[in-house]
Amino acid sequence: MHGNVSGIDNTLCTFGGAKSYTNKIPSSVPGFTSVRFLLINTKVPKDTKVQVEKVRNLKMMFPNVVNPLLDSVQAISDSCIDFFSKYEEVSETNMQNIFGNLVNMNHSILCALGVSHPKIEFIRQITMEYGLPSKLTGAGGGGCVISLVPSENGFECYDTSIGCNGVQAVAVDQRIYKAFVDLKDFSNISGIDLKEFVEQLRYWHVAFGRDKSKK
Repeated sequence: MHGNVSGIDNTLCTFGGAKSYTNKIPSSVPGFTSVRFLLINTKVPKDTKVQVEKVRNLKMMFPNVVNPLLDSVQAISDSCIDFFSKYEEVSETNMQNIFGNLVNMNHSILCALGVSHPKIEFIRQITMEYGLPSKLTGAGGGGCVISLVPSENGFECYDTSIGCNGVQAVAVDQRIYKAFVDLKDFSNISGIDLKEFVEQLRYWHVAFGRDKSKK
């Protein structure tokens, strides 16, 4: 459980884009379009409430130390807003350098606040070797790491695997096939297991080229 939730996750999922969030009041970030990130799951369970409480206790013990760190986090957020407002005036290379530095500084401050994790730092050690600015997400203590990915090379990457199954015969329920072809009559598929329906429907999306992905 989060405890006293901010509501930022729900807001971003609902409205999309990028938001600055102060005192539970969201504001759009002018000039923001999109940024490519690599999302890496540490597979370490985290407890947001515990991490927030950890920082709160640290602040009570060392207010003169922690408050400037929190002010620096705010300054980084303000710098991001200012940066994106001038996004079109900045070259791709400078964008990566400026935003990448802000990402790394943000993580360093969060690490000083004690909300990182050995696996997070291990992942950062690897990504930083390849020049990918990285930071923890959310309250830290586990969860995911995001790494800023350069987009100037114009490449498009896919996550795939080798050693998968070859051609297989798939028995498809005729009612699902007809519903897929018509794309309108789903009234006759009652009684079919929902998981089975989704899997077979995905098969027909791929088979008939309606879905361009390789999933």
